[in-house]
Amino acid sequence: MLLVPWLQLSALLLTVLRGAPIPESRTGPVTCAFYQGPNIKQETPNQGEVLNSSRIRCEENMCCYGIWYESSGEREPQVQGCWNRKAITCTATCEALLQPITSTSSLYACHCLSDMCNVNISTTLPPVHHPHTTYETLPGSPVSRWVYVAVSSLLLVVTLVVLVLKWLRVCFTLRREETMELEELDTSFNYISLKNPPSEDLQDLEFTQVLKVSSTAILWQGNFHGEDVVIKSYAACGSAQFMNEWRVLSSMLPVAHENVAHLLTAGSAGLGNERLLVLQFYPAGCLRHYLTHHTSDWSITLRLALSVARGLAFLHEEVWQDGCYKASIAHRDLSNENVLVKNDRTCVISDFGLAMVLQRSQKEKAGEKNSALITMTGTLRYMSPEMQDGSVNLRSWECALRQADVYSLGLLLWEIFSRCSSLYPVSYVFPSFFVPFPLNPFSFSVFLYVYFPF
Repeated sequence: MLLVPWLQLSALLLTVLRGAPIPESRTGPVTCAFYQGPNIKQETPNQGEVLNSSRIRCEENMCCYGIWYESSGEREPQVQGCWNRKAITCTATCEALLQPITSTSSLYACHCLSDMCNVNISTTLPPVHHPHTTYETLPGSPVSRWVYVAVSSLLLVVTLVVLVLKWLRVCFTLRREETMELEELDTSFNYISLKNPPSEDLQDLEFTQVLKVSSTAILWQGNFHGEDVVIKSYAACGSAQFMNEWRVLSSMLPVAHENVAHLLTAGSAGLGNERLLVLQFYPAGCLRHYLTHHTSDWSITLRLALSVARGLAFLHEEVWQDGCYKASIAHRDLSNENVLVKNDRTCVISDFGLAMVLQRSQKEKAGEKNSALITMTGTLRYMSPEMQDGSVNLRSWECALRQADVYSLGLLLWEIFSRCSSLYPVSYVFPSFFVPFPLNPFSFSVFLYVYFPF
């Protein structure tokens, strides 16, 4: 099942809007029914001790859950087991939540807190809403304020994502004829012409301190000709990512954008002739660091969000400016650690080691590759479900890659607006910053978040 990315973001935000029964008080492990249907392609986490083929003793702070599929009046279980109580509210019995799929089929799910409570499901539920039902909330109560804040946040984020999608679509439509003409031109500066690695000697570089270490590169703060810079030093195993990032950044030099990291120079230095990228320095650090240590008012929140959206829109569009051409680029690893914050509280997108230039010759070349090389890249937490389960439409994979970037953008917008102080009461005490998925999700857990956001 291919899930629409912005729908998933909306479903995640709906978790703050859904009411739930008061949880039952229970200590100690619970024993649950255990089953995984043949339609589940990936194994779900056991999260307990499997007693036999149909029973499991859950770990502490776990409760039972189950999902049933109903078609034409017949109901069959799909999966049963244990679920983390910290992320949901469990009821005493297995009272189902309904999610219609078609006119003749539905999914039911429940979370409950008594032994073997997920064996059977109860579909006798109180009506959720009636046209003439009224609800009274004490004026100024915390529940009322929280509902207003949550509704405002949801509508704002969804509106921004929809506007970005529509703007991108308009840009692509307006430039379609121009792109066809550009593909026939012999452009003087493009991605394909950058075949040979840079050979400039960068012995004048000064390395000050290490900022980040990854499996393929070390990120340094340094000095170059009296200017603070960021130096990205690639190990031998990262030569392919070095060449890719250098080509992508170099292809954007003639049409630089204020919300995309700026490459100053590239070359080699040191005894081992390490391959280096020298980039502009952004002292505020990455977006994750900023959101962890700061909350923002409404104006700064909008500045952060709009600058990220503008940077991604620039990457995705094809640009012909002053005789120079920039092809459409899919980032493929957009996360809060690959977005940097400037002193004026605007953002720049960085780290293009996994980016792909969607130029015609590149499209033909990538079309010959295995689909796994196109889909499974980037940070798993920010990867769209169709990328995780390999259900990308390979007939239009360049569009699919851009859509996956927009999915990642939606999660970043969620993080940014969750730290906006203007959306909460004055007395509200902010919790520590957290990401949409506390752990790296797999496609089945994302499915549960989207269809059953308890």
